[in-house]
Amino acid sequence: MGAAFILHEMAHKFTAMKFGYYAAFRKDNGMLLMGVALAALVGVVFAAPGATVIYGQPGRDMSKKENGIISVAGPVVNLCLVCYSLRLSSQDLPCRCCRSLSSERWVSQ
Repeated sequence: MGAAFILHEMAHKFTAMKFGYYAAFRKDNGMLLMGVALAALVGVVFAAPGATVIYGQPGRDMSKKENGIISVAGPVVNLCLVCYSLRLSSQDLPCRCCRSLSSERWVSQ
């Protein structure tokens, strides 16, 4: 789960960088503590120990399209990881996108 979190945040960061923005991960100790407490008390793992912060450029506003693409980059990585994990566990793959991402060139059985 930790790797999925890191890859998710890196997707936001590198997508923002592709559009010319500065992006950096900023930790949030309060949210990390809440995630640990929630897991210990309730048994539910939900942790958001920080987020990728994107900094604008002087004189340039981020367009809605750029914001949308940057925002969706993290969840797309998570969906790709789900498809890859399903392939590794030899489950039926839900869509053509998942099948192509987990083709034999990536995973040999």
